[in-house]
Amino acid sequence: MKDVETVNSITMSFMDTPCIVLLDTDTYLYYLLNFPIKDITTLKLSYYLDDVSSGKIPAYGGTGFFQRVKRIFYDILTTILSVWQSSRWLFLLMFGLPTVVISIVCYSLCCMEPIDDGVPDSDEEDEDEEFREAMKK
Repeated sequence: MKDVETVNSITMSFMDTPCIVLLDTDTYLYYLLNFPIKDITTLKLSYYLDDVSSGKIPAYGGTGFFQRVKRIFYDILTTILSVWQSSRWLFLLMFGLPTVVISIVCYSLCCMEPIDDGVPDSDEEDEDEEFREAMKK
């Protein structure tokens, strides 16, 4: 494949080109080369495929729960990075402005001093006295 984004999406990492990834489409497991790609020969590739089929090479990926959670976070990260790379102003508008507003609200809630009027209403005092007298009877 000429498009490295497809390989990045399969491996959920950022791969350098050129790279070789062996993908098992039944189990969604992938295998990475265990030697530098510049040293590749047909004999080494043959041994590598034999090692994969015998299970000597570790497999990555799959369809487990943690892999799906990892996929969600990877998709969020790549979306944020693509927005950042395409338009910095849009990124600031989408992420910077809500962050500033939420920070101001949190700061106001946590650090605001209570306001005390100082003079209680006379109506409340009268009601409290009437309640106390009623309780005494």
